Formats: sequence, C-alpha cells, structure tokens
Amino acid sequence: MNDNGGSNKPHTKSTDNVMSTIRSFISCIVRSFYERPPNDAKEQPQERAARVTANATRWIAYLTFVLSAAAGLQWCELHGQLAAIHADQRPYMGLYNVQDIPRFNPTTGQITWNWPSTNYGKSTAVNFEFREFIKAGDGQYKSTYQTSDPIFGGNVPPTKVSWATAFSAPIFRQEDVNRLLAIDKAIGVLIEMKYWDGYGTLYEENFCMEHLQGGAVAISNPKDCEKQKR
Repeated sequence: MNDNGGSNKPHTKSTDNVMSTIRSFISCIVRSFYERPPNDAKEQPQERAARVTANATRWIAYLTFVLSAAAGLQWCELHGQLAAIHADQRPYMGLYNVQDIPRFNPTTGQITWNWPSTNYGKSTAVNFEFREFIKAGDGQYKSTYQTSDPIFGGNVPPTKVSWATAFSAPIFRQEDVNRLLAIDKAIGVLIEMKYWDGYGTLYEENFCMEHLQGGAVAISNPKDCEKQKR
C-alpha cells in the first residue's frame, strides 16, 4: 500500500499553486474595481452610501468565488484520495500457479485442459463469470465444447482458488495429440473473465496459456490469441 504521507504531497503542492493564483487574481480585481472616495474628500452622503454598498457587493462576490474555488479544490482532492483507496481495495481475478498441461481422454476423443484461478485483490469479486476457448492444432480458438455461454462462478472472496476445464471437440486420436504436444503453441486455452466489485464497477481480464513442446506452459498476450479466436 502506498504511503499516504508521500502520496499527498503532489496534491498539496498543486493546491497551494492554485490558491496562490486565486489570491493574485482577487488582488488584481480589487486594485482595478475597488471604489475609493474622491481625492478632494468632497463626497456627498448619498454618494458615500452608494460607494459603500457597491464595495460590499463586490466583496461578497469575491468571497463567494473564493469559497466556491476552495470547495471545488477540496472535492477534487477528496475524489482523488477515494479513487486511490478504491483502486487499492479492488478485486483482481487471475490465473493461479499454472502447472497443469493438456490431457487426452481416449474414451471421448477430447483434449482437456484444467486451469485454476484466484482472486488476488483485497475485496470480493462479485458475480464472477468467464468464457473458455480452446485451440487444438487448427490455429483457431473455439468455445469449449458445447458451452458457448458464459459460465457463472458466483462471488469469489480474496485468495479463494477455483478450477475449471476447457474441452475440445471429440475428434482426436492419441497420435493426433502426441503430434500436437510436440509443436510449440499448437494447443492453447483463452479465458475471458468478467466481474464486479462492491461499488458496481465492472472489470474484465483476459488470459491465454499455450503449451510448449518441452512441456512448459507459456502465458501469451491474450490479444494475439483473440486475433485467432473467431
């Protein structure tokens, strides 16, 4: 968490600069428009009353402007502090300790890939949902088999780990899978996440993982995977 003392210094300096500008502006107005009595001191009572009233009206206008400007500055600074607190306390869904690799189910002829996720943030991810897309050799990411709609994951508190599985179409044989596992990034999974925080702010996170021929898993740029998705 950021040190509050350090984070407030730029705001204070900015506020001081603005207030200095406002004071200079007001001084200029006073010098230009403040009505003074005539030099010869021959001022009639009604003229004096009119002058005093005009000056009082101007001072009221000046003070109203200063108070409005100060209130606006305070609101801006408070809004910035609340935004910083909000960002620090937000939920953040992401992949968790990705170690699993694609597997083959000879009974169904499907390639499957289990993937874990967790909430790394400091508050609950509300109404978490996700879509899964899997690529198996043809260069295109397609929705997990027979599941094109979003999958609802409910509310996810911080540190909770959940598992899901992406399924390919049932069209593969063991030799097909062996060949794909020997090619970098021939098998991959793209996950599109959507969730809200307690204030109703929407967040969207996308992740893409692809299998490498040595058995490792590469976390790829999801934009590169999205280009092949449809």
